[in-house]
Amino acid sequence: MTAEITQILKPKKGATRGPAAAGHIALRKGKIYKVSKILTAAFLNFIRDLSRLLSVFLLVSTSMLYDSTYLPFWIALICILGAGFMWYLTRERGPAPIPEPYKDDKGRLVYSIAALQRFDGRNNADKKMYMGLKGKVYDVTKSPMLGVPGEHYAKIWAGKDCTVSMCLLSLKAEDANRTDWDAVQKENVQYRKALLSWVKHFHDKYPVVGYVEEYIKDGRDLEAEDKQDLIEIEEIEKAKAAEKAAILEKKKREAAAKKAAAKK
Repeated sequence: MTAEITQILKPKKGATRGPAAAGHIALRKGKIYKVSKILTAAFLNFIRDLSRLLSVFLLVSTSMLYDSTYLPFWIALICILGAGFMWYLTRERGPAPIPEPYKDDKGRLVYSIAALQRFDGRNNADKKMYMGLKGKVYDVTKSPMLGVPGEHYAKIWAGKDCTVSMCLLSLKAEDANRTDWDAVQKENVQYRKALLSWVKHFHDKYPVVGYVEEYIKDGRDLEAEDKQDLIEIEEIEKAKAAEKAAILEKKKREAAAKKAAAKK
């Protein structure tokens, strides 16, 4: 069959340029049609031969099945296949590979929450500890708050997104890596204030090394968010300063009143 196809497709001299080119193309199409017919016939022959082999196998198997001589063979075969199937279902699978961070179309280094888990201070060569907070990934390796990798706060937050944890001021492991950060912030004004306080703390102390994929994947405008956050943080700081000043003023008045009462 191979020789026949080669003979059909063998190019002939002439008629490849000039006015005869169209005729040559038509001839070539005819050759391809012939080759396709040969291949189709060969495929059909293969299917026919395969069906014959399967028919013979089924006939032999059926005859063996009803022959009590082969009954132990079938029982052993069924047991082996069953044991193999159970092993396949219950076998221990290795851990899924941790994805790598990547650069998006804006050139930003992006970490999925799954990729962050590598940076818990134990599972990377340089012992880095990263935390995700409100869409940004911070290098908190030098944080005294986290302490030793794998222990205390590091066990809860290192290598994870902590946005919801910081909103709720939660030490629960299940609050790390939650992605309902928008709903939680809207649930209570105090939750957003707590989050913004942590955002300011992290912004002032730790370098940003990337962005959280799940936070930015919907096309969030982080620059606009940052501006709004800064406005709210300034308002919170002013309110805290005013509250502190009012407390100091109250203490001064109370001290003055006590002093005046003592003189009487």
